[in-house]
Amino acid sequence: MKTHRFTVERVDVTTSRSFDQATTILEAVVPPVDTSTFSQLVESSASAGDVRAAVARMEGALELMAFAKVTQGALTSLLGTTKKLTTYLVGNPIIANRMFERNLAAGLYAPLRVSLFEDSGGTVHFVYDRPSSAFASFDDAEIAAVGALLDEKMTALSTRLQAGAS
Repeated sequence: MKTHRFTVERVDVTTSRSFDQATTILEAVVPPVDTSTFSQLVESSASAGDVRAAVARMEGALELMAFAKVTQGALTSLLGTTKKLTTYLVGNPIIANRMFERNLAAGLYAPLRVSLFEDSGGTVHFVYDRPSSAFASFDDAEIAAVGALLDEKMTALSTRLQAGAS
């Protein structure tokens, strides 16, 4: 067994938008994947070109898509205080493959995990681990380059979620 100790930076961006407004923006910029399309591509042993075309049709403005949406707050509110909390798995298989070609263990951090929540004071937060800090643990220049690209995309998404951004 090998272990790797490294530091990951968590980014916490606040917005004056409501939780519902922030959710609407996030889901417009990072649309959900059509899992049936991905299944059909795999079942038909589609070409790389067909995969790229299908991904291009599904990705949002930042070339990202949501692979999953977990509405943790709805269920856990039944156990105590009301919570507005949703976590998404966000990424792009074309971008991720650049890392997977180098080290499949990068799949531990791709797709990215991001959370949107409203704290007890009513402030809405968009929280994620900085991709470059997580991917730095692989000590690989290509993986690091993808991490830096994803940092840019997450910063752009954060900006869109902040009040006054479009």
